[in-house]
Amino acid sequence: MRRSVAFLLFSLSALLPVYGKPLTYKGGTLVETRNNGAENSVIVTHTVTPRMALGARVDYFSGDEEWLTTVTYSHLLKRWNTPDSQANVWVTLGAGVMSQSGDNDYDNGGMGNLNNDAEAAATIGISADWETRRWYLSYENRFIASDDSKFHQSARVGVAPYIGSYNGINTWLMVQVDHRPDEDESFAVTPFIRLYNQRIMGEIGISTRGDVLFNASVQF
Repeated sequence: MRRSVAFLLFSLSALLPVYGKPLTYKGGTLVETRNNGAENSVIVTHTVTPRMALGARVDYFSGDEEWLTTVTYSHLLKRWNTPDSQANVWVTLGAGVMSQSGDNDYDNGGMGNLNNDAEAAATIGISADWETRRWYLSYENRFIASDDSKFHQSARVGVAPYIGSYNGINTWLMVQVDHRPDEDESFAVTPFIRLYNQRIMGEIGISTRGDVLFNASVQF
């Protein structure tokens, strides 16, 4: 009986999408790109143990024309498994450098100087999710401590219009709500569609502000 339940849980977790989960299987590597109207990110994480992953992340904030490069540490705080659902809580820490995109300043006899001052930055974020093969809920936040501190939080709700197979293409219809308190329009709502097949995932949608959301991930 215990073996049957363990196999069911393993099979269920294999069917669940990897996006939003900084850990995969031990020894696995996850490469992600996240893109919307406010931020473009490339994230690489490598799972060292079943509860810990190390990685690197590069973000570009288009509104402030800033780059953030960090090394990251992710830790699984808690996981709940039931025969037909799974829930997780994670924390991710980061340390790195924030830099301003340079502007050419043609002073000093026409010599162009690139203004690209860098400063130390640290990040912390909490994420949580709950999902079955039909329903999906998640929340995540991230605080960036630097001279220009930032905070972002988002929540998602999704439903699978059909129950897909492990080898087939799985589809989710989702809505994401973003909150960025430092922006003039602090809230955005984005309906989007998620498609994934085993270790490859893609998401595309458009927000109420007219910004395109495009996310993708590959698990090795």
